[in-house]
Amino acid sequence: RIVQYKDGKGNIVPVYRNLKDLYDWDKNFLSKVINGDNSFAKPLVDSIIKKCHSKKEIVSGIYKWVQKNISYIAIENGLGGFIPRSPDTVFRRRYGDCKDMTCLLVSMLKAANIDAHYVWIGTRDIPYDYNKVPTSYSANHMVVAWKDKGKYHFLDATSDYLPFGYPSTFIQDKIALIYVNDNKYDTVRVPITPATANKQIHRIHFTLNDDKLEGSDSAYVIGYLAGNIKRTYATLSSNDKHDHWQNWFQVGNNTYTLEENSLTINPSDTATLSCKFHISNYAVKVGDEIYINPILDRKWNGSIIPANRKAPYISDEKYAIFNQYIFTIPEGYTLKFLPKGGEDNQANFSFKITYKKIGQNKVIATYKLIINELNTEPENFDSWNTFAKKLKKITNQNIILKKN
Repeated sequence: RIVQYKDGKGNIVPVYRNLKDLYDWDKNFLSKVINGDNSFAKPLVDSIIKKCHSKKEIVSGIYKWVQKNISYIAIENGLGGFIPRSPDTVFRRRYGDCKDMTCLLVSMLKAANIDAHYVWIGTRDIPYDYNKVPTSYSANHMVVAWKDKGKYHFLDATSDYLPFGYPSTFIQDKIALIYVNDNKYDTVRVPITPATANKQIHRIHFTLNDDKLEGSDSAYVIGYLAGNIKRTYATLSSNDKHDHWQNWFQVGNNTYTLEENSLTINPSDTATLSCKFHISNYAVKVGDEIYINPILDRKWNGSIIPANRKAPYISDEKYAIFNQYIFTIPEGYTLKFLPKGGEDNQANFSFKITYKKIGQNKVIATYKLIINELNTEPENFDSWNTFAKKLKKITNQNIILKKN
């Protein structure tokens, strides 16, 4: 990097000696918007405030308005990659890039007396940060930091379906350079969203009718996984919807059939989905016994990492899967065998599988999986493979029914 240079008069001109130099360079590009007039947004902001009962609701309302009404379009011609357009221009045009949307969101939040700040940050595909490389190459994105009770919360309105309160997946664990005032800045590491704040829960009821499994599936999804559902729901064509949701819900085997008229989807920040289904050729009959694996969905089990792999596995987010399978034993049969289940608790991933008989004719199997890391490094491959093999073995067990 260029640390400094000597001009024609012999004077030393600093460039990137340290982070303060970079901050001084960055903040100059905000000179036209930092103290700009935000009266253009006051009527809209006031209308949002009237519907809210707390500061958090106000921030959420303004954030979601920008998400919904301002289209993200990257405009980076020359210094246009660094200098934002004025917030009133972005507000009028209804489009802008990350820095344009950041400046508009900050302006609207300040109009509501919210403590909001400009943030320069690099995405996770940049392998260094400000502390080691204090140059503009360490950043390629701008977001907003809302400070509440001494804590920064990061808002990125360029992600149309990002739930409020979640940083973009691609800025997790990165250093944020935060504008405080002309003479002061903060650096904060963006928190990694915990797995339990990004989870998918299924409650599946099913029984065996002759040779066919029939059941219902109710799903509750939060966090980034819910954002993915919102994005998919908004962008799918009518012709593709059935096939997509058939694949999304599919459990058991490839004979799984979603009953289309039973499908309901509420793609909110906490998405809920439900359907009815049937599956053929899943249960195995041997004489007067029936073998059924009650863990219908095993696609989350994970694959074995090959021994010759050298690079880490990189994930967009941590996540948790909590599934419950309630099987009603058909008339004329009794439960002969119930698996023991098992668990494994590693530092960054864990599972717990349980099987339990309830009353005279129900079996409940639970599947809990938590992946609590973004990057699986090569030194952890053996631990992962041991974990995945154990999970696969336990979830491949059957319950056995015997004919009365």
